[in-house]
Parts: sequence; structure tokens; C-alpha cells
Amino acid sequence: MFKNNNDYPKAFYLSKLRRITVRFIAPLLFLLAAPVLANAQSLEGVWLGTQIENIGGDNAGVIEVTTPRLLIYTEGFFSWTFENSARENPGQGASDAELADLLRNLNVAAGTYMRDGTTIRYIRRITGFPGGQLPENQPFDREIRALTASLLETSVENPDGSITILRYRRVE
Repeated sequence: MFKNNNDYPKAFYLSKLRRITVRFIAPLLFLLAAPVLANAQSLEGVWLGTQIENIGGDNAGVIEVTTPRLLIYTEGFFSWTFENSARENPGQGASDAELADLLRNLNVAAGTYMRDGTTIRYIRRITGFPGGQLPENQPFDREIRALTASLLETSVENPDGSITILRYRRVE
């Protein structure tokens, strides 16, 4: 293996360098990569809307959500129910017309989704707005701005060029 005695120290130091690499540098690299691996969060679960932020346009500003906004992700499927305005309880005995009038501001959709990097691509199979199901309105994309174990923040660019940011917290 060694041609002469002078080669032995060189081989010893190379194997010692390998041991240092394996024992110290490899665990150090893992510790540096751990936060990145921890941030690879799943969308799956139930999310409750907390804020809507509009950037640009006539409605610029932050709105605290006071009406229910639920977003549910399962394995490849989604469902959302957003109540766009506060409504009064019609009480018992309300007519169908009164109930329908109260539910007009309810934004509901369900279907399939695909996550491609930071893009969520929705295919709405069922929606309260029938035009949303038409082929020319598919797919509906949102960008993920932030995703942690307890926070989801998505954005969508509106036709007028303004951006709407939707913030959710995970429901336990």
C-alpha cells in the first residue's frame, strides 16, 4: 500500500480529514438544513381567514375578517366557504326568497387543486358562481406568500392590477 515510509503520514492525515468531515461537517450541514426542511409545510387541514389586504386599487388597506372564511385542503381536494358580508339571522319561518337573499353574498367553491412550487392551481368543480366553473375561468391560481405550521398567506392579482392578500390561521 505504501511505497515508502514517507507516504504513511500523508495517508493518515487524509483518513483523519475524512473522519473530521463525517463527524463534524455532515451534522453541521444537517443542522443548517433542518429549518428549511421544517418549513416544507403541508397545505392539508382547515384554515380560518383572519385578514384581507388589498394593495393598489380603490380598496387599498387591511381588513380584519369578522365573518367566517373557511378553507379546507385534503389530498388533492379543496373547499372554501367565504361569507362576504355580515348577515342577520332570518329566524324561523323565513321564506325561501328571504333565505336566498341572505345567502347571495356566500362565496362557495369546491374541486381539485395542485400545488406547483408556490402556486396553488384550483379547478373549481362546484361553485356558487356558475361562471367560475366555465373552462375559460379555469384554472384559478393563487400564489403562496407564506406557509408555516399555523399561517397561510396567499395572493391573487385582480383584473385591475391590484393585489389581494388573504391570511389564514390553521384550525386545530
